[in-house]
Amino acid sequence: MNVLVACEESQRVCTEFRKRGHNAFSCDITPCSGGHPEWHIMNDVLPLLNGYCTFDTCDGTSHHITSQWDLIIAHPPCTFISNAGARWLYAGGKLNEERYKKGLEGKEFFMKFLNADCEKIAVENPIPSKIYNIPPYTQVIQPYEYGEPWSKKTCLWLKGLKPLQPTNYVADYKPYCSSGSYSGTHDPKFKGASRKGGSAKSRSKTFIGIAKAMAEQWSITTERKNFMNLYDLTGQFLQLQQMLEDPDAETDVINDTMEAVEGEIEVKADGYGKVIRNMESDLIGIIAEQERLRIRRNLVESNIKRLKEHLQESMIAIGKKKIKTDLFTFNIQKNGGKAPVILDVKDTSELPDELVRIKEEADLDAIRQLIEKEGTCKYAHLGERGESLRIK
Repeated sequence: MNVLVACEESQRVCTEFRKRGHNAFSCDITPCSGGHPEWHIMNDVLPLLNGYCTFDTCDGTSHHITSQWDLIIAHPPCTFISNAGARWLYAGGKLNEERYKKGLEGKEFFMKFLNADCEKIAVENPIPSKIYNIPPYTQVIQPYEYGEPWSKKTCLWLKGLKPLQPTNYVADYKPYCSSGSYSGTHDPKFKGASRKGGSAKSRSKTFIGIAKAMAEQWSITTERKNFMNLYDLTGQFLQLQQMLEDPDAETDVINDTMEAVEGEIEVKADGYGKVIRNMESDLIGIIAEQERLRIRRNLVESNIKRLKEHLQESMIAIGKKKIKTDLFTFNIQKNGGKAPVILDVKDTSELPDELVRIKEEADLDAIRQLIEKEGTCKYAHLGERGESLRIK
């Protein structure tokens, strides 16, 4: 699918979508720092928002988008519309007219993305200042919900997309941006990691864990729409596909149906090709659904573990190993099975031979290289490559 990642120079989101095979582009008025100029548009993004556009990437290649974008993810600047900067609006107890005007311009730019002619849109920004009346955000996410050891509250405004689901909770996290109290207290717990970089650009980069979640979860939503029902079938080929999709259909009946297909080989091949392409598109949807369920399963398992650990810590803190309520009985007890073995050596080379398990197997790559070099090998030989039908 065609993906536009607006106001992104880091290319973190763009790269994750590219890894999944999508035609994704980052766009910003500054050069990219993600190492892929062939995917980066260094230009004004507004003329590109509604699709049906032509543009050059930084490597000089020209690209044509012949429809709307399938997905737009935008990271518009937040300097003047963020709630974090609201205190500067009334510095000295008086409205800063110049800053307020820049905030209104920032809101107008923000709304261009939210109102773009695209079915699926995600706009990312911090919590906005109420004075600008930006529409309510869909959800708030945190980096520590996606495997990152940081907190940095981020809002998502979503159109045609499901809320992003956490993938990996990190219990021990620190603030990414310095708290305002740090300057007064110099307490290390308020010191944000982003201050080490020192620039607003470094603080605004999307966390890789969040970028991966966007690509994984929002690809699923669009892939299922784009690839289902590629070809309309009628007659004997429709009957064949329906039979192949029926888990209760008997193998002999399916074989008889295939044998009964009439017509020249070219007609038969076209019919088979349509059925195969339809089933391949179904397979994409099935794989995407498996990935969605995997993410969901990991989240549920992680949350169950998190709740149990927190309750256990609370019980230990008050010196109780058993609690009985009207509904449940809670016990802290030793786990079943064998006691775990914890090695006190750093490397298995320090263990005697009888305590080391070594798995031996043939090095097929080395054997192949020997045969290709010498022409023969008394231990093995090269077999014939198989054949398979390919459809273009």
